[in-house]
Amino acid sequence: MKSVSNMNKSMDGKSKNCFVCTKHLSEIICDFCYNGLCAQCSDLSASEITNMKRTKRKLKYECNVCAAKPKQTETSQDPAIVQLINDLKDHIKRLETKLDDNIAKMNSDKSHTSNLDIDAVINEIEERRTRAKNIIVFEVAESTNQDSKERIEHDRQKICEMIPDVQSENIQVRRLGKPNSNSKRPIRVTLKSEFKAREILKKSKGKRNIKNDLTPLQRSKLKELQEKLKDKTDSGDFGWTIKYVRGQPQLWKIIEPQSAHNSSMVKK
Repeated sequence: MKSVSNMNKSMDGKSKNCFVCTKHLSEIICDFCYNGLCAQCSDLSASEITNMKRTKRKLKYECNVCAAKPKQTETSQDPAIVQLINDLKDHIKRLETKLDDNIAKMNSDKSHTSNLDIDAVINEIEERRTRAKNIIVFEVAESTNQDSKERIEHDRQKICEMIPDVQSENIQVRRLGKPNSNSKRPIRVTLKSEFKAREILKKSKGKRNIKNDLTPLQRSKLKELQEKLKDKTDSGDFGWTIKYVRGQPQLWKIIEPQSAHNSSMVKK
């Protein structure tokens, strides 16, 4: 918010006439372009101009010129969304390559295909936001109680014992998959917020039984990276690892340090 002194200061370096009509003296400064406007061109009443000249005000004044300029949305500035769109573009390109042999079967309307791609991006974004509040916990013994409510309460208590930071009434639990006497089904734990899920995952770093909840696309990308990592290891190219950057898995080369106190990684 610009004060009166700042407004006067902004006008010292410019003409004191209205930058729109250039005829009348400026009476108010646009808080976005810092140009001065007269009362008539500002579209404000005398009382509104008086209020906007106060040193302490909560409102910002935007001239018609600035208001007409296109605004950049928060989504376009979000690095995670940009990374997601790039991942989806790469995934689509790979699918198109595999489908080259069946091009004769793909004579459908291109605009329809484009709409499907956009829908896929939107659905993926929404699903990732939903899953961001979840964690997946493995190797938790299952209850044999026939009462489903008792089994759910059993899982709640087991999760609270494993993760002291959570309280039973603040979580939802669900076993994934069909019952199998030979294995323990993983538990999807839904928390109150994404922040709480990230906090638990950060504290559980290194534990193999607590993971984040991935979408099918994320699991596919992670599987591809794991296969690439295995290929490198099998070919004798050691020192690679999978590192998460802004929530996205990537292959990184671990550079062996000259001293035991330094280490670094290079993205592939």
